Amino acid sequence: MNVLFDFEKLIQEMVSELEKYSQKDTANEIYIQKQNKLIEKLIEIFNGLSVLKYQSAWEEIENLMVRMKDRDMELSGFYIEIRNSRKNDDFGFISYSYD
Repeated sequence: MNVLFDFEKLIQEMVSELEKYSQKDTANEIYIQKQNKLIEKLIEIFNGLSVLKYQSAWEEIENLMVRMKDRDMELSGFYIEIRNSRKNDDFGFISYSYD
C-alpha cells in the first residue's frame, strides 16, 4: 500500500468531481470556492509529504544497518554510495558515523 499514491489519487478524484460539478447549471459558486481551497490545501500537504517518497527504501537501509551493527559491535559507521545514473562518474555518498 502506497499512502502517497493513494493520497494523490484522492486529490485527482476530487479535482475531477469538482470540475464535473462546476459544469452543472445549478452549481453553487460558494461550494466550488470552498472545495478549491480545500484541494489547494491538500495539494500543499501532499507536496510537503512527497519527501517521504523513498521512505520504505530508507527503512530497509536502516534495518540493514541495525542488523550489521548488532553482528559487529566494533562497527563505527556506514558509507553508502548512491548511483544517480549508469555513468560511473555520477554518484553521491552518505556517510554515517556512530562517534
